[in-house]
Formats: sequence, structure tokens, C-alpha cells
Amino acid sequence: MRLFVGTWPPPKVQRQLIDYPRPELSGLRWSTPSQWLVVIRPLGHVPDALVEPLITALHDGLDGVPTVTASVGTPRHGEWVQAPVSGLEELLEVVFEATEPLVPVTHPHNPWSAHLVLARGRTKGFELAPLAASWTVRSVVVAKAARTDEGPGYDDVAALPLGK
Repeated sequence: MRLFVGTWPPPKVQRQLIDYPRPELSGLRWSTPSQWLVVIRPLGHVPDALVEPLITALHDGLDGVPTVTASVGTPRHGEWVQAPVSGLEELLEVVFEATEPLVPVTHPHNPWSAHLVLARGRTKGFELAPLAASWTVRSVVVAKAARTDEGPGYDDVAALPLGK
């Protein structure tokens, strides 16, 4: 299964994302709440036999890691409309350190930076509105890629709390 380590924005941030201006443009698909996982580390295809050891490694690696404040900023154009998410840099290091022995880094986006995908498809030709929201990250999830009525999304496999 295709797995990701990430965190979900809370309902108050999701309301801001729902209210974010979404111009209707041909070839552009705006994301929905089931797609708003802030990916801390994409793991790619992980064999079923590695899922439990991976969750255990993350649990051990995150033990005692304090909660952090994540802040989403104004989106940028690119292949997709992505909003940068800051404040997760140390958490990214911990997650990569805990998971690399089981799932080596193979993706080309190294170093990885956390972000929130707001739209997929042709993203040029319109002005992006400012966006600013912050929240306390209290847990990290292992999520698997899933198909939803809105297209690709995520289902949680495990939730790992932060802080003590």
C-alpha cells in the first residue's frame, strides 16, 4: 500500500480552507477535506509486512517529542497549488530518522518540505489569495492512499500522539 506520514489540519483551519477563493478553471481540481493531509514524509509503496514495524519505529521515534505549532501560508503556483506549512521542520527530521532504516528515501524532493495541496491541474493564469492559519499539532498519522468520491485521498492507518 502507498503510505504517508502526516498531520491533519483541525476543523478551524479546514473551515478557512473551505472558504478560500476557488476560481472555476478548466483543468483545475480543487482539493477537499479528505485530501488535506499535510504530508511530513511520503513513504511510497510499503509491503504489508513492514506496516506494523514502521508504526512501531515511528511510535518509538516520536516518544517524548513535544507538540508543535504548524502555520500554513499563502499558496504558490507550480504543478499543483500548494500552500507551504512551516513549523514542522524538527518533526520532519524525527520522522525521517525513525523511518529511513525501514523505508529508504527514494523520492526526488530531498529535502522534503511540508505543504498542503489545495488544487491539482493547470495552476497558472489566476491570482492566489493570501492564506494564513496556525494550529497545534498534537498527533502524527500514518495514512494510506485511498480513492474517495472526490478523487485521491487518505485513510488513517495509525495515529501517534505528540507530547506527554
